[in-house]
Amino acid sequence: MKYVLNILVILISSGPIMAVAEMPRPSSNYGAIRQWIRRVNPSVSSDNATLMAQSIIDSAETHGVDPTLITAIISVESQFNHRASHYGALGLGQLMSGTARRVGITDPFSITQNVAGTTKYFKQMMDQWQGNPVQTRLAVASYLRGPDAVIRVNGVVTSRTRRYIDYVLTQQKQVLALTDVRSESPNL
Repeated sequence: MKYVLNILVILISSGPIMAVAEMPRPSSNYGAIRQWIRRVNPSVSSDNATLMAQSIIDSAETHGVDPTLITAIISVESQFNHRASHYGALGLGQLMSGTARRVGITDPFSITQNVAGTTKYFKQMMDQWQGNPVQTRLAVASYLRGPDAVIRVNGVVTSRTRRYIDYVLTQQKQVLALTDVRSESPNL
């Protein structure tokens, strides 16, 4: 878990300034991601929104992926319904069962496992397109269609896939906008 450390300092009247404690503060994206989860799906419990947001932050940090992009993918795929199941895809990231197994998921409806697996799989898609000027777009397309399908068409995707990519990236911008608003307003 990534924390920014704040040092609580007190002044003792008869002595020097002393560092009393280091208090962890969650990553600045945490609040915005949690807020986005509740905005997209108000039926998500407060506890589950907290667990989802922290799982996204932790998994994104582990795999070196932007947490707002993982948030956007999950938002589009399941609207943060961790019990979602459509056309054989399961959980928050809507991973197919074979993909879920390959990324280490044993319970696709577990919030922490599914977020970790979704992030790991997306990182694999990013690595697949490393060095390509449209790496993120191709990785998002590969997340939807599978990497082999995108390779077969040399990255020239269908209009449906382009709409999906644009929708994910628009969602990411909206999450980033919340992050910007939160960082500008100390009361949030």
